[in-house]
Amino acid sequence: MTHIVQLGAMAALAIQALPVVAQPVPAPVHHLLAIDISGSTYYHLPELRLHLKNKLSSLVNENDTVSIIWFSGRGQVGTLVEAMKVRSVGDLSTLHTAIDRFLQPMGLTGFKEPLQEAENIIARLKAKTTGSLFNLFFMTDGYDNQWTEREILDLCAKLEKQLDSAAVVEYGWHCNRPLLTKMAETLGGNLVFSEDFQAYTVAFEGSLTGGRSKKVPVKLDYAISGPVFGLAGGTLLSFTPDADNVVLLPEGLPAVAYFTAAPGEAFDRAKHADAHIWASLVPLAQRLETNTLFSVLGALGDVALVNSFSSCFSKEDYSRFQDEALAAANDPAKRYVTGYDANAVPKEDAYTVMELLADLASSDDNLFYPYHEAFHYERIGAATKARSDEAKFEPNDKTKGYPVNGLVWNESRPNVSLRVKVDGKVTLPATRPAGLPEAIDSYIYRNYTIVRDGIVHTRKMAVSLDEATFNKLQANDLLAGEAWEAGKVYVLDYPKVPVINRKMVKGTTAKDTFKLVVDLEVMKATQKVFNDYRNRIAPKVSKKFLLLYGQEATDYLASIGVTDYNGFNPASDSVKTGDVYLAKELKIAVKGLSSLPKVADVEAALAAKKKLKIGEAVMAPALERLENFMSSAVFTSAANGDALLETWLETESKAVTTRTRELQQELAKAKFSIVVGHVWFSDMASMDDNSLEVEVPGFGNAAVTATLKDVEIEK
Repeated sequence: MTHIVQLGAMAALAIQALPVVAQPVPAPVHHLLAIDISGSTYYHLPELRLHLKNKLSSLVNENDTVSIIWFSGRGQVGTLVEAMKVRSVGDLSTLHTAIDRFLQPMGLTGFKEPLQEAENIIARLKAKTTGSLFNLFFMTDGYDNQWTEREILDLCAKLEKQLDSAAVVEYGWHCNRPLLTKMAETLGGNLVFSEDFQAYTVAFEGSLTGGRSKKVPVKLDYAISGPVFGLAGGTLLSFTPDADNVVLLPEGLPAVAYFTAAPGEAFDRAKHADAHIWASLVPLAQRLETNTLFSVLGALGDVALVNSFSSCFSKEDYSRFQDEALAAANDPAKRYVTGYDANAVPKEDAYTVMELLADLASSDDNLFYPYHEAFHYERIGAATKARSDEAKFEPNDKTKGYPVNGLVWNESRPNVSLRVKVDGKVTLPATRPAGLPEAIDSYIYRNYTIVRDGIVHTRKMAVSLDEATFNKLQANDLLAGEAWEAGKVYVLDYPKVPVINRKMVKGTTAKDTFKLVVDLEVMKATQKVFNDYRNRIAPKVSKKFLLLYGQEATDYLASIGVTDYNGFNPASDSVKTGDVYLAKELKIAVKGLSSLPKVADVEAALAAKKKLKIGEAVMAPALERLENFMSSAVFTSAANGDALLETWLETESKAVTTRTRELQQELAKAKFSIVVGHVWFSDMASMDDNSLEVEVPGFGNAAVTATLKDVEIEK
């Protein structure tokens, strides 16, 4: 029997009851574990190895077997053990040795070959035994960067007919969730997100203790128009029907649900309580089918879930929403926790992490404590290693807080960091020139990434605040129960604050964004001119060091990365794992402005009265301002013209830097809205419509083009 529930104008959910079957006699299960050991798993593999050794013997039944497949890049795949029973001491000793030997980080990430290896193992085992079940556990922490999606999914389709159960585990925040979703659907299994090792262990143990039912073919009563799924023990399983609308389902599954174009009975909150209705939100969120999802939410009127999804912009937000929806499906007490509203509308102007960071940076009285015990920070990207370890920096006081020196925005990816200036001492080597002390006062700039690729990388900070900032944070449901005290260190925890809000997404136009890009290019051109002239008349030197220690010692300090104008900044090299992941990159480029010419070349073009190219044109106004100042009576009558010009350039440069940072922040908000909000500019029809003519001051119109693409990021 199939019942169809109409969930708003865009969604009809068919819930097809399945025949009740007798409890089957438990059959042996062959567990196939495919474990990603690419370079990016470096930090996690020690825990994974220990967990495998400690838990395998207690999780599998006496007659079950385990095959462990390791994989990384192309051609880097192998079977650690095949069809091993893990009951005796000898079995465990052999297994532990193999785990320690082969599960070591290496290479890139490729999914095709481990799936082929699983297929080969199943074929060999089926040739030897009958009546056994096959369960696949596939874990990765990254993106396949070796094979096409089609090749991977074709293999999943072949495996689906051989498997009785499957779990695809997304470990951490930097996986290709759309592909893993399709893999789980094609395999007829469960997509599991594991934020950390603790969540991974739950997924792993659930996979090995479940999956004891064979698959049987079931004909769906209606044509599908969306995800097909079922609930088994509170777990959501996804399926893909064949061309005849037949789907392979675990024997004993009570029902299968799917979206269909057939009309149904309108949802009635007092009447319809089937768990599949709430569970339907999960595959829709996994697929990013936002319009259908809002249709379901609108019908349910579950205020908590509506507000939760309205704050979904990053992978992190979507994961949290899926957990909440599945919890509501499995436990009626978790539905309507903040009430019912038939006219619930998304909260479009939610307070965001972007606003939070701007508020922290708004006052020098707001201090950030990078060494506080509550602040746990993990670097992003490749590590760096100083080329020389002759000099060492040590902060003066690790209990001290520092004002935010600025927000650092990535030009093309949705990344933002807090920058602080940490004061301390640089310990010098014994080989230092005579006259230099053992340690010298200095400082270092540190960047702490808060948002990485649209995902909140750091959700807890230690801060002290001025009263205005404290009050604003508390008005936005942060620091609940706290009272303001000057200098008090608060642990600022913001687990559910979204990166951006829907109002930002709706208000993002190409017209405004592209003008910001042009304005920013003009500021960069102006700064280049001012920097060039400042270097001509007053190149940067460590004046204090020269005065205290002399030229030779100052040159030595500069050679090891110590200056009085840039603190401690030694030459360093990246230390990469060799692995990569894919991230979204939005580049907006002005035609002809990929680079700026030399200032001297622009001066020559102006002197020759040539028609200026676009790069020359954006630099010309700054040169004109310089000329006007240097021809003014104030300058020509000055006793020391160079000193006056240096002061003027410093003042003008500070103003340009301030405006540049403002433009970078405005532009970052627009780029975050596009990349993190999964939308395109509201005044453009599609991503194919990506270019506008924008006026460039002093030049005329120029083409500005936006390009959104996946790029490989080395770890």
